[in-house]
Amino acid sequence: MNGMTATRLNTVLARQGRLQARPRLPKLDAPQRGALPLELGGKRDGFVYVPEGYRSGQPTPLVVMLHGAGGHARHALDILEAIAGTEGFVLVAPDSRGMTWDAIRGEYGPDITFIDQALAWVFERYAVDPARLVIGGFSDGASYALSLGIGNGDLVPRLKGAGYTVRYREFDGPHTVPDEIAREAVEWFKTVPQPLLQPR
Repeated sequence: MNGMTATRLNTVLARQGRLQARPRLPKLDAPQRGALPLELGGKRDGFVYVPEGYRSGQPTPLVVMLHGAGGHARHALDILEAIAGTEGFVLVAPDSRGMTWDAIRGEYGPDITFIDQALAWVFERYAVDPARLVIGGFSDGASYALSLGIGNGDLVPRLKGAGYTVRYREFDGPHTVPDEIAREAVEWFKTVPQPLLQPR
């Protein structure tokens, strides 16, 4: 590593917004279903939601959902939990280390490290389809998710030749995600052609 320790390398990559955890064959048996605390981060932690229909021999899609400023993981989980149960995908919602995500206030760092830990936790326990990984969020969480998606886009073949497909929807009402918008996002996720999502 040219004199660079693994810890130093991890810090450098975190500051660049680079996620390192990758799906693999689970090493731990995790029979639990439902909304489970990650138990990684003390007071600000997070949740994973595993649908009742999850089967360890069938890799499942994974959605990482990020909460808005001043919120917490439970808020993010609530947006898609019912749909995840119906559609059969695993949902992970980590808490930011502070009141909002680090890069919103300056630069990447501790939140990237914690999201990586949350993903590693999930990948150790649940079979995740590497061709079906999505990150999304609400408000500040959506901004952070967008920046992470672009910054880690090399997991998708050149993000469709750098011609990203963007679907923008405005809606009236309070600062929340309407059910029909959440449902539309999941329907889009289910129909994205497989070749766009295959890792290099």
